[in-house]
Amino acid sequence: MILHLKHAALGFLIPMLIFAVLLFIMAGMFINHYSASILKTDKTGSLFVNSIYYGKIYFAITPNQQIQGLMNISNLSNGFVGMLFIFNNTKKHCFWMKNTALYLHQYWLANNTVIYAWNGTPYSMNVICNNGDEVLESPNLILMNGQKISFTINNSS
Repeated sequence: MILHLKHAALGFLIPMLIFAVLLFIMAGMFINHYSASILKTDKTGSLFVNSIYYGKIYFAITPNQQIQGLMNISNLSNGFVGMLFIFNNTKKHCFWMKNTALYLHQYWLANNTVIYAWNGTPYSMNVICNNGDEVLESPNLILMNGQKISFTINNSS
């Protein structure tokens, strides 16, 4: 009889242990996804293409903001068309789409002019590099080489 109770207890404990482990893993995935989906920048502004207003943009200026970019973002807030990465130099800057759920058009800029365009694929680990002093990422904007962009940065952010 004691042997029978041990087997019954193990038969109950093993599924409960498996359930607890799965619950712990799922809770960790939710917490990591939720916290990572918050943009690391509060700097915003307006984007103009050939002097025409196109919408609001986020700015990635600090190294931490540039590392995070639009990773783990499934959609942009209402009225936002993308993110502009501003660098202190015109050296080669490389991007990849790891942990990025959005299809993004990526535009390398020099002197506020589009000099190179790339269509990124979500979650791709292909590294794309080009020279430029800024890179604009947008899920919706279709720009051509030679187009001029300008922007304003909100002072309140």
